[in-house]
Amino acid sequence: MWEFIDGTLTYAAQTDTADWLKWKLLDKWVLASTINDSLLTHVNYEWTDPVVCLSISKALWDILKGLFGTVRLPGQFNLFYQALQLSIDPTNANSCINKYHVHIQKLTEAGYNLSKTLCAMILLSGLPNNYFTLASTIMQTVEPANFNMSTIS
Repeated sequence: MWEFIDGTLTYAAQTDTADWLKWKLLDKWVLASTINDSLLTHVNYEWTDPVVCLSISKALWDILKGLFGTVRLPGQFNLFYQALQLSIDPTNANSCINKYHVHIQKLTEAGYNLSKTLCAMILLSGLPNNYFTLASTIMQTVEPANFNMSTIS
């Protein structure tokens, strides 16, 4: 269901049958939830009128995102905290580093712009303890103007 919110499953971009069927199934599930009042029982009546008459659940998510979609400081902190909790597994480093890039992008989209230097330090802090010498070497050898996640990845 969250694929409607995060945009990974879009209505307009259904290029293959499997994605279209998945979208249709999720769409019907969300609409059924709405009709059964499981979603609307906790919603103010003034918001239910535009929601109940929707033909597809994407429109429902668009309305809810418009009402509640702004990420405020607690949400930004949660994203920041999640980025700090990530770690880099040396056997799967590329995948782990990509997770850092995704979290930093989410923070940027939420309106919290970290400096490139801090982002790079957060990335290096995810290395295992026995890689501290490597992180220290990187910090000493990369020019400050070039110290960012892309150059140290």
